[in-house]
Amino acid sequence: MMTLGSLFDGIGGFPLAAVHCGGVPVWASEIEPFPMRVTKLRFPDMIHVGDITKLDGAKLPPVDVICGARAHAFRNIIICIEKKNSRYKNTDNRYDGS
Repeated sequence: MMTLGSLFDGIGGFPLAAVHCGGVPVWASEIEPFPMRVTKLRFPDMIHVGDITKLDGAKLPPVDVICGARAHAFRNIIICIEKKNSRYKNTDNRYDGS
């Protein structure tokens, strides 16, 4: 059984994927109140360790996989796809892709 730690957890996308693949989410790091409430409902046994800047890795329960992403990273991936596929349009023009 694979165990998971999730950094920048948000609403628990990585823990959800782990559960669907037979894994167990052990801990998550998130600081926003609403996403933490969501994951506490979905994964009541997962430990919430708080702010990543205040973590001591030696004190975290060991896991097989540590994952994490920032939300804007996914937006940048979508914009890269837009440049390759004209069906996708960047309507807000906040990122020029350079």
